[in-house]
Amino acid sequence: MSAKFRLANQSLIRTPMVQDILSKYEGKADQYQIARYQSLVGSINYPAVITRPDVAYTASKLAEHLQNPGLIHIAAAERCIRYLDTTRYHALEFGANDDITPTFESGIEPLHFAGYSDASFANNIDARRSTQGHKFELFGGIIDWQVKKQPTVATSSTEDELQALATVSMWLLWYKRFFD
Repeated sequence: MSAKFRLANQSLIRTPMVQDILSKYEGKADQYQIARYQSLVGSINYPAVITRPDVAYTASKLAEHLQNPGLIHIAAAERCIRYLDTTRYHALEFGANDDITPTFESGIEPLHFAGYSDASFANNIDARRSTQGHKFELFGGIIDWQVKKQPTVATSSTEDELQALATVSMWLLWYKRFFD
């Protein structure tokens, strides 16, 4: 993927994004910058949705600036592309893990299903909204994940976490019906 965008992979990139907050660009991006940035983010979003939950948060944050990206946004997108290139052999692993799937006397393994959620209180400075994420595991392998901006403004971190928990609960009901 780095070759497509003519990015030299100078060193191993260990994280998809730096911890700096990507703030709104106050200037005006030209058409070339916008087109390149949208192409970069689209190339990040595809693996984030299909096979790479480790870049889902980064893809979500980068997508907030699609209409007017600055140089810092382009650099962050290029970093993520380099990270994807560095970790191109990383993969989701599906299958039972001996330490989490005990067997019954009948030899039938029980269904091991787990869901997790988390939220970051008011981490979007411009909209004052929080980001939430969740993941579901089946037999130790991730089968579903999502990172998104919460639809409402939370007034506390507790409310923020409860909104994320409500979303996961909705999905848990769907999975219960699916497994039944």
